Amino acid sequence: MDFVSQSRTRNAGAFLLAAAVTVASMAGFAPASQAVPEPKTLLTPDTTWTYLDDGTKPSDGAAWATTGFKPGSNWKADAGKFGAKRGKLAPLSDEHAPTVLLNQYLPGTEDDVPGFFFRTEVDLTADEARNTALSGVLSYDDSVTVYVNGKRIAGADDEDVKSWNSYGGSNKSAPKTFSLAEATNKGSPFVKGKNIIGVEVHNGRAESSDVWFSVDEDVVLQPAAQGPKIKELSMQIGSDQHDRIFTWVSNEAEQERLQLAVAPAKEDDAFPTKLVADVPATTSTIDKAQFSDYVFHRSDVKGLKPNTKYVYRAGSERGWSKTYSFTTDSMDPNKDFTFLMVGDPQIGASGRYTKDPNIHGDWWVKTMERAGKAYPNSSMLLSLGDQINGFTDYDVLGTQYENFYRPDILRTQPLVTTIGNHDISPIYENFFGRPNGDKKYGAGNSEQASGDYWFKFNGILFVNINSNDLNYDGPNGHIEYLRKIDAEHGNDSDVRWKFVIQHHNMFSNASHSRDKEIPEWRKLVPVVSELGYAGVLNGHDHVYTRAHLIDPKVNPVDGDRTDEKALNEYHPQDGEGFYLTANSGSGSKFYDEKPTSWDDVYKYVAVHKQTMTPNYTAVKVNNDKITFTTYAQAVRSEGPVEKVDEITLYQVDRKAPTLRGVEDTMIEKDATFDPMAGVSATDNLDGDIDSASIKVSGNVDPTKVGTYRVTYRVTDKAGNTATVVRDVTVVEKGQTPTPPPSPSGSATPSPSVPATPIPSRVDSVPSVAPTPAPASTVATGGSTGEGPRPVALPRTGA
Repeated sequence: MDFVSQSRTRNAGAFLLAAAVTVASMAGFAPASQAVPEPKTLLTPDTTWTYLDDGTKPSDGAAWATTGFKPGSNWKADAGKFGAKRGKLAPLSDEHAPTVLLNQYLPGTEDDVPGFFFRTEVDLTADEARNTALSGVLSYDDSVTVYVNGKRIAGADDEDVKSWNSYGGSNKSAPKTFSLAEATNKGSPFVKGKNIIGVEVHNGRAESSDVWFSVDEDVVLQPAAQGPKIKELSMQIGSDQHDRIFTWVSNEAEQERLQLAVAPAKEDDAFPTKLVADVPATTSTIDKAQFSDYVFHRSDVKGLKPNTKYVYRAGSERGWSKTYSFTTDSMDPNKDFTFLMVGDPQIGASGRYTKDPNIHGDWWVKTMERAGKAYPNSSMLLSLGDQINGFTDYDVLGTQYENFYRPDILRTQPLVTTIGNHDISPIYENFFGRPNGDKKYGAGNSEQASGDYWFKFNGILFVNINSNDLNYDGPNGHIEYLRKIDAEHGNDSDVRWKFVIQHHNMFSNASHSRDKEIPEWRKLVPVVSELGYAGVLNGHDHVYTRAHLIDPKVNPVDGDRTDEKALNEYHPQDGEGFYLTANSGSGSKFYDEKPTSWDDVYKYVAVHKQTMTPNYTAVKVNNDKITFTTYAQAVRSEGPVEKVDEITLYQVDRKAPTLRGVEDTMIEKDATFDPMAGVSATDNLDGDIDSASIKVSGNVDPTKVGTYRVTYRVTDKAGNTATVVRDVTVVEKGQTPTPPPSPSGSATPSPSVPATPIPSRVDSVPSVAPTPAPASTVATGGSTGEGPRPVALPRTGA
């Protein structure tokens, strides 16, 4: 992606960037008549500054930041990271250790120096001075204002700084980052020749414990990009596998759109002219100063074709995003497929290693790159909540969301998210398209992102719960919603599996394993069991935990708690559910596992592991089983990938076996008849069933012409029984009999006979004018196959 490390400030009226922007335009704009000037690096982390830190007035107004000002002898000069912690050269945080000590206190007092003033000189050519766009990142504590030749061009947290000796700022516990504002096209503040860049930093209050200023990323002066600046583009899941939702952000409210085309056989820089879709975007904004330049765009595309490679881009003729491609899978609800799953990326969390969202973004990118390479044919990416860390802190949300969107896999595979407790800002609803969303359910706090939603993908019905809202069993609660969606779609012909997704864990073993809300979250369990859902997928606890199968009474089915003896296959019975808690996909934060002496926690736990490295899970789906394989990624080195766990979950066996070779047949009088000739039985899970397990009742007398009825019954290991009634007709010699079924079980059509019922069991039929049997009729239920459909009988032994 072209944009990285974005943030917003209250006073920035322009779009703020931390890296140069390249907008790939496919429109073939004519070049400008005047050559585009080259970028010019103005500041680096090693720039030498002249600075004032003694608490005296630097000048009238901002004259100190002009070329005409001559610093006095009380101004110092140095390069590096400027700061102090309680008057000493000591770290302010794990990531902020000063190399140049600032004078923190006013002479003879314990009050902080209110303001610090830094200036440096840069020389520009006439062409360089025509550039109007700045990029780069500074860190500060507690406020910052940037000047060029005495003109304020940007600032952060400096609203309350009214004069050179004012206190004012954020008073955060650690320094904040600030991305310089891209200048408008009204003109550059720079001139040919000598220019002064000034930076003013203030303490938030007289008793502040620290102060800080540094250049974190090179400040570059460059040409202003023309047209909209497209970023944070992603492809998300629609109502089913044929649909996609595309979302992106730009800095313009002009009409933009999503263009989609079948990928040409020979790819080049030109976007195809024959479009599959050209969808105008709907737009939204959020009323926060830090997001004043954000216009959120969304385009929905429906009716994608299977096994097709598409290319797409977002924007307008004034400027387009890069072109991305994706390939659809078979879209067959009966075909195997794979998707990827992660827990809590939580970009920007205060983790064990660093609080830097850019570092977490790097780890997130690396994990997703490796997952994509390991599973290049993955069809979907599921994130189980807490995409970012910021709650409703709009000062940090911009940077965190940008880092979340960095991996290219978010543009090549459909993204699915569930809302976590850190995602509660209403801005979540601008970033993520939630198909079939219903804010009547999971409504929660009106000031927060809310709503439940559902979608179907390749034979799986996913119901996504906003577990921040604890209304599970009340009116408009999650249980009511789950029942509603299941009644509408749970028995659809294209649904073979059903899962619930919610962020909060029900059965885990780390810091959230005894949360007071767990009894509320577990209210889902009996309903999940009752409605036949395979289970629930969770995040939240920043640890990998696989529970035993859980029964409708919230009891573990398996009693073994040790990793070594835990089953690697689950064969659930009716009402038994699968519960998995995924670890962080970025490594931004981990929780330690609780002692195994916590019996109330560990009685539910089959497998648990804390790797302290990012995890991802590959989920392989077929009709009868799903395999979850979880890996740990080394991100601070090129270390090996560790397999954390692998578990295969089988379908609850509700299908009766299939009997073959039991079609109605005719034989000649006095012929030999073996009722088991060519008869076999198979089960979707058990495979071939021993023929000795097939029970036969009813007699056929080959010496007497007539129709006889034979009943076949077979039961699988789960207790599902199939019953087929077969009519055998004895005819006079010379008539054409139906050949007996071959061992392969292929069916031969039965003769047409009147529909006059005969007893369900016939030992013999009179040789004169026998009453023929009706055509074979089998009750609905069970699995289908070659030959008659078996009768689905109640399961036994459950």
